Amino acid sequence: MKRINKINGLMLAAGVVTLVAAPAWAVNAPALYLAPTATTITKGQTVVVQVREDSGHDMINAVQANVVYDADDLSLSSVDVEASAFNIAAEQTTATGLVRIARGKTGAPLTGSQTIAKLTFTAKNTGSADLSFGEGSVVVNSQSNESIGAALVPTSLTINPAAATPSATPAPSHTPSPTATPSVKPSASPSASPKPSTGDPQTLPETGAVVFSSTIGLGAIGYGAHEWLRSRGHLKNFLRKG
Repeated sequence: MKRINKINGLMLAAGVVTLVAAPAWAVNAPALYLAPTATTITKGQTVVVQVREDSGHDMINAVQANVVYDADDLSLSSVDVEASAFNIAAEQTTATGLVRIARGKTGAPLTGSQTIAKLTFTAKNTGSADLSFGEGSVVVNSQSNESIGAALVPTSLTINPAAATPSATPAPSHTPSPTATPSVKPSASPSASPKPSTGDPQTLPETGAVVFSSTIGLGAIGYGAHEWLRSRGHLKNFLRKG
């Protein structure tokens, strides 16, 4: 406390005025507290909460810290005492919403701010999650084995919704190229077979019968035409033309 007043006096002498909200244990030291004193996390995120004590000038050698937390919003992942300033484990139990830690110190007693344990939590829901010290939490004087009357300072975690994960844009599916339809070339129409020439046609007088040159022979002449030629005396001439 004297040191805090001395620092404030130096700042005022230099003409510097700073308004800072002092933690409860800075005014009412000593204290058993949780750090950080307040923080914001997101749903699904893990956070480490330190269990600490600050005995000021009082010499201590034992501590009992019963941490109460909201099990609906937080899930306890682990209790780590590797960095604890208290080297003797007297109790370490967990239950839903409660962690009980009791530790002692052999050898020289401790003073000032010390780490007791580190608790790792996972945020389960959004909102505000409070952590505090339950009944029986105490910091013990090394000489009297009595409580030093440490203030019990809680903490609060603000849990925000997790950021929405953008959905991946599906890659466009491959569109197969249309199969080329082979053009069907029309087959050439067969040329008509030429008909053999039958000579120049001749129209027989009076009957109108059409006859061709004698290359087709007498057998091709109609019977009526034959009789007509014979009766008219033209048969000989017709045959002679052939």
